[in-house]
Amino acid sequence: MAKGRRLSRTDIANARPHNDCTINLDADDERYVYQVYRTEVLHQSELAVTDSGLHDITLVVCWPQYVYSERILVTAALVDVVGRPTQKRT
Repeated sequence: MAKGRRLSRTDIANARPHNDCTINLDADDERYVYQVYRTEVLHQSELAVTDSGLHDITLVVCWPQYVYSERILVTAALVDVVGRPTQKRT
């Protein structure tokens, strides 16, 4: 998975649930760390947005590229919130 850069369609398509697959989201002064626990492919007509009531995120991308008839969903659970690392300005 991408480290320190924006996720691409390929990054999301290749995400698999395992211990090393995490997603970091930075907001304000905090970093939210998510652990991927599910990936699935759905036909576009099967996609529905729901609220699980959990602190999860689901990334959705159209697939395959240039056809877009399916959606890849990568679902991850919030596992940690830490102070956001400071970045040096040059």
